[in-house]
Amino acid sequence: MKKNLIIGLLLSLSIITLLSCSNSSSNKSSKGLNFTDTYTINTDCFGTIDKASYDEMNTCLTRKDEEGFSQMYLDGKLIHLSKGDRVKVVEMGLGWIKIRFKGAEMYLIRECLSSLGKDSNNKTTPIIISMS
Repeated sequence: MKKNLIIGLLLSLSIITLLSCSNSSSNKSSKGLNFTDTYTINTDCFGTIDKASYDEMNTCLTRKDEEGFSQMYLDGKLIHLSKGDRVKVVEMGLGWIKIRFKGAEMYLIRECLSSLGKDSNNKTTPIIISMS
């Protein structure tokens, strides 16, 4: 019972986080985003095992369907990514990115990424990928 409550709270928090990421404007550019750089996850989020699951996740988020989202998690269609995880970009689409993380490829919302760049002093500085 306690485990189910914890999973429920975690999934509710994740849905809220993903909704806040996905509510950004849709005319966004991806300046500086390329396939040779390593990127960092900028917030705890979920990736999906395939494009169909990504579309299903977005449907659950749009409908605020916590039960459907929870079922996807229990079915193994969602993979939790933590803030700070390092990933490689494999492919990009409108609003989504296909990444490679620990040898597995998955799809996630573009706004969950930030890149590592260099500032004028040659220090590493996080650069959030602005989609606006």
